[in-house]
This record gives sequence, structure tokens and C-alpha cells, in this order.
Amino acid sequence: MSLNYFIAEWKKAEKAEILFSGVCLLFFASLFGLFTYFANRQVLIDEQQAQVLWGQLVFFYSLLFFPPMVAIIVSLIFMPEFERKTLEMLLANNISRSKLLLGKIAMATFFVCLFQFFILLIYIVAAKISSLDSQLLLSLHIKWTLFSIVGALPVISLQCYFCIRTKNFSKCVATSILGAFGTMILLFVNEDFLVIYPYAQPSLALRARALVDYSSLQWGILLIICIVESGLFFILSLRQLK
Repeated sequence: MSLNYFIAEWKKAEKAEILFSGVCLLFFASLFGLFTYFANRQVLIDEQQAQVLWGQLVFFYSLLFFPPMVAIIVSLIFMPEFERKTLEMLLANNISRSKLLLGKIAMATFFVCLFQFFILLIYIVAAKISSLDSQLLLSLHIKWTLFSIVGALPVISLQCYFCIRTKNFSKCVATSILGAFGTMILLFVNEDFLVIYPYAQPSLALRARALVDYSSLQWGILLIICIVESGLFFILSLRQLK
């Protein structure tokens, strides 16, 4: 039954608009990160170049571009339903609210997964062009990419809440931009709070600043926090679906 909800969301989703928006944000984020890396390549230690390339590529993407991208994806999934009043009709016909919301979250997660692996592909191509094949730790970066998808779940759920509450595309995206700037502020104020701050969790999972792997305990703590926050924001979103 839950699969049917996902299939229904897939048929309704504004796939071309979502892909176009995501690719545009990925392009600008990658361009900025790659330009920063190549502009400073001469002063980098040779053995660390592949990891620095990863850091430059995903740092600004995960902190500043990723939250608005999620907000755009979620908004493009929800807003057509609000505009056509189809969501109200579905809810009036006793459609399961939880399954309906889960279907939309699953659809948003699918596109997030697609874009996260796209940024990984950009990294691999850039590393090969830069002759850094021998330094590639592909299994590690795949692991970080997978964990970043889990780290994105609180952001997706939270943006669902804002989208349902405001029913406004601009306001939904604006909240994500404010959330992204909140991450930047915490970087300067107290980094210890980043692990519980939803908009920072994808960046932590990608190890965008540290560039070294978490311990098993640290991964466990991050995943538990992400699951708990995702559940909390899911419940809040569900209550807004009236």
C-alpha cells in the first residue's frame, strides 16, 4: 500500500522542474567549490589534494546550497496540490494522512539521493581530471554520501512542515535559506551544536570540514539524532494536515 502512495507521488511530481532546479544549484555549487580548489591548488600538500578537493566541493554545497534545494524539491511536490485543492479532496476522502505524507517524503528523499550521488560523480570526474586517481578513497566517500542522505531526512521533514504550514513557495525556501545561514553562525559560535541542528547534519555526514571519518560512536549518535528529529518533524507535519 505504501508503495502505491510513492507511485502516485511519482506520477504527480513536477519531475522536470525538480531536476532543473537541482542541477542548476549543483552546477553553481560545484563551480564555486572547484574554482576555490584549483585557485589554491599550488599551495596544497600533494598527499591531501583529493581530500581537500572533496572538502571544497561539498562544503558550500552542503551548507548553503543544499537546504534551499531540499526546500525547492519539497515545495514542488506540495504546492501543485495546494493550488489545485487536490490535497484537501484526498484528505476529505479519508486517505491515510501518514501514508500520504510518507509518500511525499519518500519522493523528496529519492531526488535528494539522486543529487547527492551526482555531487559524488562530479567529485570523481574532477579527481580523475586532476590526476588524483591514486588518492581516491571511493568507498569512504560513498559511505559519507549514504550517511548524508540519512542526515537530510530531518531537513526534508522540517521543510514539509514549513510548506504545509505556510502553503507558500517563497516562504518555504526563505526558511531554508535562514536555516543555512544559521549553520554558518553556529560554525563561529559553537560547533558542538551542529550535530543537533537539522540544516547542518548533511554537511556533518559528508565530513565537509573535518575531512576525516567519524568513529562508530559518533556515527551512531548522529544517526539517532537524525531519526529522532525526523520523527518529531514528521509528527508536526502530520498535525498540520487537517
